[in-house]
Amino acid sequence: LPPTRYSSQAHKHVPDPPTFDDDEGVIGDAFQSQEPVVIDDLSAATNIEYGPVESAMFLPLGEHGVLGIGSMTPGAFGEEDAALVELLSITAASALDRLDRELEMRQLQRILDQLDEKVFLLNEGGELAFVTQPLTRYLGRDPDQLAETALTDLIPPDERGSVDAALRDVRTSPPEKRLTMETEVLLGDGERRPVEFEFS
Repeated sequence: LPPTRYSSQAHKHVPDPPTFDDDEGVIGDAFQSQEPVVIDDLSAATNIEYGPVESAMFLPLGEHGVLGIGSMTPGAFGEEDAALVELLSITAASALDRLDRELEMRQLQRILDQLDEKVFLLNEGGELAFVTQPLTRYLGRDPDQLAETALTDLIPPDERGSVDAALRDVRTSPPEKRLTMETEVLLGDGERRPVEFEFS
């Protein structure tokens, strides 16, 4: 758990913050338990030198690490402080998770855009999360129009049952299984066009 971000005041009082293993010390306790750790007397609780910092709270941020807040007053943090900061840390962890997902999605989109293939990805709700440019052109639709559109909305009504069945099958199959089926899609102008899906 290396220090990655800290305030100017923290850097002033603790210019060389230590690095911990994820199961080491009070910070490791907070990370492993995913529960806040409040220390009223740092010098008694750890042999790490924190300069004038006398008390601290360490709040887990999920897999992102631990948020540490210190005070130069012993026993500075009460139950209300801990509850408020815990709520803030939960909010921060959720925001970091969301940023990670958005970054992964952007990176994946860049990779997919390099493919000269008609490829799409569905989210858990069966909606389009990614669509490559060749597929948007084939469908005659704008990429923004396709975002979060259910795949079955692009299928003629008389074909939707078979596509739904195929999606249910592939969701419950081993990851290595591929399922191929022929059906039709609806273009932007309402015309039907034949396709062959390979689901995995």
